[in-house]
Amino acid sequence: MIQKTLIFLWLLLVSLTARSQYFSGGFQLGITANQIDGDGLGGYDHIGLQAGFFTNRDLGGKWAGQLELMYIWRGSREPVSDTSNLFRADLHQISIPLIAQYNYKRLVFEGGLSADLNIITKESNLYGSYEPDPAYYPLVLNSILGVSYKLTDATIINLRSHYSLSRIQDGRIVYRGPGLFDDWIKGKHSVTIAMALYFYF
Repeated sequence: MIQKTLIFLWLLLVSLTARSQYFSGGFQLGITANQIDGDGLGGYDHIGLQAGFFTNRDLGGKWAGQLELMYIWRGSREPVSDTSNLFRADLHQISIPLIAQYNYKRLVFEGGLSADLNIITKESNLYGSYEPDPAYYPLVLNSILGVSYKLTDATIINLRSHYSLSRIQDGRIVYRGPGLFDDWIKGKHSVTIAMALYFYF
């Protein structure tokens, strides 16, 4: 089912870009800095990659919409120290972002959502790899906020922050302190800062 959905979205991206003058598209490549909210580690110590394709449609005025299909590598990593257990979580995902964009001169402000499918999930420590327990959820809904700068008409540098609106895994080591938002976030959530270059065909 997942494979058929990905094939359909890829064909949609290609056909929309090829058949309409209002659509443009290309590919992107970038790096990610990651952590998991709730695992007790903190810090953007997990470095990953992202790569994929996108199609962009002019919506009139200064607005545009963008649909993407990409691979993104998220996770968490315990910093090395004398007492470190070298814990590491790796989430290899297929991400499908839908983005609204506002163009202002050479800047592009954006916000949207992405459906992220966990293709491979694993955890490890200094004793080796093991199956996550509890397991990671197969589908995660992520929020996206970002800004881009147009280096040229065909090349854009993009900076985004991602926070998963749905939990990626049950269980939570770190909770908020007492107050208005006491324990309002349940489970663990992925947090990502990504920087990428977008190249238009």
